[in-house]
Amino acid sequence: MSPISIPFYSPEESLRLITGKWKLTGQNFPVWKLHLQNVLSAQGKLYVINKPMSRPKSNAPEEEFAEYFRFMANESDVMSVLVFSMSPEFTRDLRVKFCHEVVKNVENQLGFYKHTGKLLIMQEILSLKLQKGQSVKNHLIEMRRLFKCLSRLGYKMTQEELVYLMWFSLTKEVQDTASAYMKEPKNDVDKVHEDILASLEPVPEPANLMDTDIIDELGDLSCPECGSEDICEHSMNIDQIEIGLPDAPGQEPDRYLGFLVSQDSEDLNEPTSYGEAVSGSESEQWQEAMKAEMQSMYDNQVWELTDLPQHCKAVGRKWVFKKKNDMDGNVHTFKARLVAKGFTQTHGIDYDETFSPVAMLKSIRILMAISAYFNYEIWQMDVKTAFLNGKLTEDVYMEQPEGFEDPKNPNKVCKLLKSIYGLKQASRSWNLHFDERIKEFGFTKSEFEPCVYTKFSGSIVTFLVLYVDDILLIGNDIPTLQSVKSWLSKCFQMKDLREAAYILGIKIYRNRSRRLIGLSQSTYIDKILKKFRMDESKKGFIPMQHGIVLSKTQCPVSSQDQDKMKSVPYASAIGSIMYAMLCTMPDVAYSVSVTSRYQQNPGEPHWVAVKNILKYLRRTKEMFLVFGGAEDEISVTGYSDASFQTDRDDFRSQSGYVFTLNGGAISWKSSKQDTIADSTTEAEYIAASDAAKEAVWLRNFLSDLRVVASISRPIDIFCDNSGAVAQAKEPREHHKSRHVLRKYHLIREIIGRGDVRICKIPTEDNVADPLTKPLARVKHEAHANSIGMQYLETSS
Repeated sequence: MSPISIPFYSPEESLRLITGKWKLTGQNFPVWKLHLQNVLSAQGKLYVINKPMSRPKSNAPEEEFAEYFRFMANESDVMSVLVFSMSPEFTRDLRVKFCHEVVKNVENQLGFYKHTGKLLIMQEILSLKLQKGQSVKNHLIEMRRLFKCLSRLGYKMTQEELVYLMWFSLTKEVQDTASAYMKEPKNDVDKVHEDILASLEPVPEPANLMDTDIIDELGDLSCPECGSEDICEHSMNIDQIEIGLPDAPGQEPDRYLGFLVSQDSEDLNEPTSYGEAVSGSESEQWQEAMKAEMQSMYDNQVWELTDLPQHCKAVGRKWVFKKKNDMDGNVHTFKARLVAKGFTQTHGIDYDETFSPVAMLKSIRILMAISAYFNYEIWQMDVKTAFLNGKLTEDVYMEQPEGFEDPKNPNKVCKLLKSIYGLKQASRSWNLHFDERIKEFGFTKSEFEPCVYTKFSGSIVTFLVLYVDDILLIGNDIPTLQSVKSWLSKCFQMKDLREAAYILGIKIYRNRSRRLIGLSQSTYIDKILKKFRMDESKKGFIPMQHGIVLSKTQCPVSSQDQDKMKSVPYASAIGSIMYAMLCTMPDVAYSVSVTSRYQQNPGEPHWVAVKNILKYLRRTKEMFLVFGGAEDEISVTGYSDASFQTDRDDFRSQSGYVFTLNGGAISWKSSKQDTIADSTTEAEYIAASDAAKEAVWLRNFLSDLRVVASISRPIDIFCDNSGAVAQAKEPREHHKSRHVLRKYHLIREIIGRGDVRICKIPTEDNVADPLTKPLARVKHEAHANSIGMQYLETSS
């Protein structure tokens, strides 16, 4: 198979190309064949060119005859496509009967062309010229696509050469315009790309610039001296403020094109198919990685070769390639994974249950807080090819791995005996198998967290946390932890990562002398800042500006504005920020909650708000969520707050709560309430009810761990609204609360049985305040520090 990849063409485009521009002429055989496969695969007729079908015997079942006639009908259709997609010199002497023979004969005649992919793409680059009336943007995208194909095939070119090819594909008029715009020559494809597009943009009117970009550039509008939102006499003079244009142009939709290009080039060095892997410059490393994966399959006896039973369908398979980097960004592992195409499975036939739990992030934070207080050991292990350990109860058949087909039995399929990556039930099978084995060693599954296991023996405490194939071992006795590691190594192929330093993209910093543990995602945040081209932006002081109101009235209405915003990576940015918020950054929970409501149809103000969050992350990326400090007794403390009718679309209020343990936040939430509150008391009461339900889970889980003595007492939840505190303590309803939904009165039962105690706190001391509203810088930083968001001197 040719190493060329054509993920950019639809089947309709491929059919149009091979019957027109790219008819088979000889040298273009690799491209022609890939387009042909693209067309036939979409029509479900690809099997016709792979193998023939003989006519059934006269006494064969009717089903075989029906299948044969269906094959012959498809054979006729495919033959028509073949004839129309070949130049006359190939069809002139066409005397074979079946389609697979046509393709085979052509391959035999043109075998010497099958490695000419690089030459073909280079020829296409050299012949690609900007036509009069053609979109410059689309032309440059096509050039970048071809550059990417060359790079994937191992053909490396310097930036200067790429710029040369791009420049001389343009018309003289565009070259002259771009030359006048660029003050000096550049040898960077990205910069030249942007400058060419920017040179063709009209200069924006001053009023438009103020409307769209000035908020984005100014950042925090509070006073730098006192943090007040009001302008002070000693504030910076406006003449001292430097307002610059954004790096990308300010018009639609090209201002975001640079992002698309940078995204497009992020995976240049990772092959997307087997053909690319074995033909690129790093083919030796990828082949070794595939051999290691296959050896693991053989060692685990994952499948056996068999004939495919009648009326059964084999699922496809695919090689997935990934480079693993260390914390400095250097490649240390070439990983090849054989994945089944589980999306073709049918429920009730080759899979049933698929649900599989993973450890909750808050459970990991709780155990980190406990470990910091008691100075427990934290070790990490990784299960090699975890999913291959799960046993299948269904009959699942898979095609043989590409490049590793059995030469003696090429037509047989793999009957899977164990689960494999990509199957819908793979994760569940692995989880059930691990659960069985770890219980054999004496561990007990937590009733309230199915992926946390405990083992107690006198004063010896051991915890095990499972997150898919990552394992954390936590305990106070090293010999016991060593015995657990030995047991796991007997049951599974394990990789010992020793003391935990990095899990789920979270860096674990530890200072044993001060009994501190800090969690940071600085590396992950650097990646998302670079991904969205905000790595050189201004640093923000707060995640959301005070007084900025977002609503659906700011969503684009005209088709022109909607098309412009389609080029904005809004949902992708929200998702990337959300993972940081869920793991270690509760201080951006409110801003993420608000901006995530407009993913379906975001407007310019919404995108500006998201970029402000990214600017804030750039300033705070080195902060840690810290557990430890001067607490004499480890205990859980909760804070609840609400902002009244802050959503301008449906007038619903915002709830927020945060719980701390050993000085750091372990659980938090910021969300819009699902009913309209008609008073601040009602809004605060609803928020306190949500917090109380979370407190019940925390109390149950910590009781299961049996190491936090204070959990036998009620958990304190602090609320800054006297009416809500009184209403929560009131055992009976009265006329002022009759309209409140009954589910929110659950807090009274929770308080009554001793799980929670609700207390009044002054508003300025309520650390849940940043989860319900934007705050000024000084107040925001003070509350963030109170829930464990701190800078640490990691070099000490």
